[in-house]
Amino acid sequence: MFTALLIINLTALAGLTVMTWSPKYGVMRGSAVNPLIIFVVISLFFNIDFVLLHGREEIDIFERGFPVTTVDTLLGYVHYTVLFLAAAVGLIVAQLTAPFEPARVRSDEPTARDRLISATLFAAIIAIGLVGAVQILQSLSAILAGKLTRQVFFQSNRLALVAYSIICPGLAIFLSARNPTKPTSIMAMVGAVLILAITGSRGIVILVGLIYTIGLAVRGRRIPAYIYVFAIPVLIYLLAFSRFILRESWKFRTFAEFVEFRGGFGELFFNSVEVAMAEAITVIANNLEIVSRPPFESFLGVVMYPLPRSIFTFKPLGASSFITATLSPNKWYMTKAEVLTTGYGDFIMQFGLWGAVPMIGLLTFVWLRACLRAIHGSREQTAIWLPFLIWWLTIFMRGSLFNVGSSLWPFLVVLGTYTVMRCINFDTADITAAGIAGSVSQSSITNSQ
Repeated sequence: MFTALLIINLTALAGLTVMTWSPKYGVMRGSAVNPLIIFVVISLFFNIDFVLLHGREEIDIFERGFPVTTVDTLLGYVHYTVLFLAAAVGLIVAQLTAPFEPARVRSDEPTARDRLISATLFAAIIAIGLVGAVQILQSLSAILAGKLTRQVFFQSNRLALVAYSIICPGLAIFLSARNPTKPTSIMAMVGAVLILAITGSRGIVILVGLIYTIGLAVRGRRIPAYIYVFAIPVLIYLLAFSRFILRESWKFRTFAEFVEFRGGFGELFFNSVEVAMAEAITVIANNLEIVSRPPFESFLGVVMYPLPRSIFTFKPLGASSFITATLSPNKWYMTKAEVLTTGYGDFIMQFGLWGAVPMIGLLTFVWLRACLRAIHGSREQTAIWLPFLIWWLTIFMRGSLFNVGSSLWPFLVVLGTYTVMRCINFDTADITAAGIAGSVSQSSITNSQ
């Protein structure tokens, strides 16, 4: 039965891959940053993880052993397959029902005023980011020595968390008004990467690359989807190396020793918290009575995400925090590091398997329709909205719905600030005319006296 489920999933993934070449995707047709192709790539990793888990006898991502049989793994795979197919149906319906919009020449160039506003906003955000970077650098030696975790640091340094959270939305707005190949755009991207790399977050640096690549695509420089064949091995190596440098260099003398201790690159990613998607779903499916949560609790968590828990004590934990605190309390209270549930696991915890089916289908339907609308909007809308719509999907699929709030709220705040700044009339010609009129009026009053 496991093999039959695998064939069904791979067949569905092949069909979704073909759909990415639909003319409805406009400039993103067959592109590496086509939202549907990214869903396919992530889903492929889910299936690979389940195949590798199927032969193991224990799950140890919670720093405690969970014995697992082939029956347990099969139950987890059934849960995943049902929800994956629900997601696929939502995507298919969204694409089929989306109106066809012919490709058009994108001549909507931003004005000099737009470029000035975006540059002003981004300069202010980078300045705030530098303040946060200084805070991080002061504690970097303790983090590299294993005495302090990144999660605990941000718990006690909220300014640094806010500073690094708003950099990516600011970069997206900045690049939406500029050609990504210009020196100023490249400098902005490099500066953002350097500041964000200091935080130790590898995923958020990937978001910078996503923003930049979509900026290229809307300017007609499309990167084909087959680039993933070469990019994924390179990305795996870089993620492993950055994990060694930023998190575990204090344990091992060399990178080779680190990889060997973890059992090679395969075991490093598919038998650890790096890519523990199948493990998390399997644990949840087989222990639902322990980890179940009230319906819509994660939705409430997203709405309340920016509110301080010290004041709003009823603010719910995210699914990943909840399951870590429940199944691995020592890991949670000492490091604040989460074992990610995946969005599928999050919805199973809230609604059960069959209750999660319509929720997942509706979510993917709304998501893809929003992506298509962004793709066929103005160049600015595509450059700003599409990278974050894709990013929120990847966070949901790997983490949980609550985790989406960490980038959703900074995005809304920065975009709202940008919108307000654009509504303020500070036209230079008007200001000059008003000044001349005032001078003439004052001169007339003086002469009359």
